[in-house]
Amino acid sequence: MTPFVRGRILAEVESAGRVKPYLDVLVWLPQPDREHFRVLNEICILKEYLSSITPAICDIRLHVPRALPHIAQALDFFAVPFDFIDDVPPQESVPLVLGKDAPVGLLDAAATAISSDCDLIWIHENSWFPYWHELESLNLLAVSSHILELQCEIFVRGHDIPWTFVDMAWNRPWTTFYFMAENETFTVGLRFLDKCHKKNLSAETSETGRMLIYNRLSNLCFTRDRLLFYDLERRAASRAKWTRQRFAFEVGYFLEFYYLLIFGGLDSIAVLLNAALDLGIKLRKVAAQSQAFLNALKTKAPEIHMAFVDPEFSKFLDRIAYLRHLAAHRGSIMPGPVYQKPVVEPTPEELDKDISEEDLDATINLSPKGPLREQVRGLYRYKMKIDRSKKILDDAILIEAKGKYGFIRPMADIEWNFNKFHSFMVRVLEACEKRI
Repeated sequence: MTPFVRGRILAEVESAGRVKPYLDVLVWLPQPDREHFRVLNEICILKEYLSSITPAICDIRLHVPRALPHIAQALDFFAVPFDFIDDVPPQESVPLVLGKDAPVGLLDAAATAISSDCDLIWIHENSWFPYWHELESLNLLAVSSHILELQCEIFVRGHDIPWTFVDMAWNRPWTTFYFMAENETFTVGLRFLDKCHKKNLSAETSETGRMLIYNRLSNLCFTRDRLLFYDLERRAASRAKWTRQRFAFEVGYFLEFYYLLIFGGLDSIAVLLNAALDLGIKLRKVAAQSQAFLNALKTKAPEIHMAFVDPEFSKFLDRIAYLRHLAAHRGSIMPGPVYQKPVVEPTPEELDKDISEEDLDATINLSPKGPLREQVRGLYRYKMKIDRSKKILDDAILIEAKGKYGFIRPMADIEWNFNKFHSFMVRVLEACEKRI
């Protein structure tokens, strides 16, 4: 019903909504062990923290199927809050996706999770994990204990609550959060900065290194986590069958910043090397792809030069460079569906028939006769044409590298991109540390 508020009729966008305030976890553990209860205890600590925040922001809810009453008894014994949910027999769509040869229990777990809008299924059956792709198509994710903790962290961080199970603390700010949450990510960089200080290197070296480690790397961690959070929310939106809310705007925003950060970080590493190794290249000519920089680096530190010209790294850098250039100069990063062009294009008459069959003529006729109505009809014809086409890829971006074109799915590469950048940075800084 259209909202009527204080005497005004307000617009309402259908088939859309907001991020879920709850992370719903289906606990499917026929034989819970000590590790499961350790994780449950830590989740309860997080729930206590969330409940202490006023006003409430989000929460994590544990759901136990009635078919597994012994889990409920165990949770009751350890004072773990949970909800009972009814078991749901698999409907036709679930076996169709997972296959009739799916492991025992997987079909029931998936159907029960879908019926209760669960985001995650907590399991320990190793034979279920190879079905991750099929479960993803059902907008579900089966998780081990370790992945469950990571998903809980991503969820609350997405709601702007810095939290890590590694070093739990109330009311921690973002400023120093990632140094505590991901100590291993920063270890090599901090050690490098310490050596720069002990060797009394130039202020330019220390400041460039400080900005790389303290600022850019933390920004990358934060942006990565926001993208992973929206990936979680997009699955929830798909389960809700929202057609006008896929968090595309939010995803596009953080993707653009992500590629700018990664590409800029690679150039910052080059600037750091120029200062630390005293390469003598003018600052405006220093970049990860600068030939002047690479030539000087090859002469001074050939082992570090090899890292920059490594074929695998070069392919990664070319891809990031294209995406950064697209984001900064030519357009925006906005993943979308890819459709296969029909062999025979539908005629306008055929498209108009589709419009009539969906009772959209009345909507079009709301616009005044003339160019505006024809423009609206053209939009609906385009929609009907898309509906007739076969979708071959979702959430994709067309990229070009050295004259070759291809599609990538950036939301599938979030952690891969971060790991590629980080492993390169570690390799270079460790090599540079030996030379200073």
